[in-house]
Amino acid sequence: MPPLPGRLPPFAHVRRWLLAAGLALATTAAPAANSLLIWPVNPTIRHGEQATALWIENQGRTTAHLQLRVFEWHQVDGEDDYRPQQDVVGSPPMTRIAPGQRQLVRLTRTTPTPVARELAYRIVVDEIPVQAAEEAPAGTPVGVRFQFRYSIPLFVRGEAAGRDGPQLAWELQQRDSGTFLVVHNRGPRHARLTGLGFRRPGGAHVPLENAQLGYVLAGSFARWPLANATQADGALEAHVDDHRRTRTIPPVQAPGR
Repeated sequence: MPPLPGRLPPFAHVRRWLLAAGLALATTAAPAANSLLIWPVNPTIRHGEQATALWIENQGRTTAHLQLRVFEWHQVDGEDDYRPQQDVVGSPPMTRIAPGQRQLVRLTRTTPTPVARELAYRIVVDEIPVQAAEEAPAGTPVGVRFQFRYSIPLFVRGEAAGRDGPQLAWELQQRDSGTFLVVHNRGPRHARLTGLGFRRPGGAHVPLENAQLGYVLAGSFARWPLANATQADGALEAHVDDHRRTRTIPPVQAPGR
């Protein structure tokens, strides 16, 4: 089956929770030749700014050959969707980092910042095998030949997104494939959710094992499969963004309420 339009091809695809965590995905069974440290983990271009910085440090023992790309990030029918774009560019797009050295990557917006909402992107850093990197002409993308892939979220905030936070609500959704927990975000800014679970009437917090980390983008919704509807018993709780205290997410209100 060919890949869906606008999605990363199957060979390059990584599961949503790995992407949300910004973790590396190994495509071979061999141990990592390099250990990269990337910071900040949540770079943001704020209202009134045109650029931000990302640092990559090579903590390994061999030179790291890297390719960097920036994709638009949407949520379509509750699933993450990535599309090529030119509104935000990363420079340099390809680089070599010697052991113990670091590289500054400048992320620059080439079009005006939106006023009303936040835009989401994914910075994808591929570690390229040495042979492929040496054979590729300077500045030429190497395609899908890579050893490790790192994915970091990037957000561009409009004026309203700087003032207002996410507005979350949840519901259950029945599909042919089963029961799903759906979390809507009607706010102008994304929500990073960790530790999703239900607080039972007796007081116990029951975590949803397959929904311990995820993003709900502005004006979008995300969904997670449940074993059955009885899992959704009690009040839905999660840590939202970097807050230590859990937050109760209200259910979707029926029309007319």
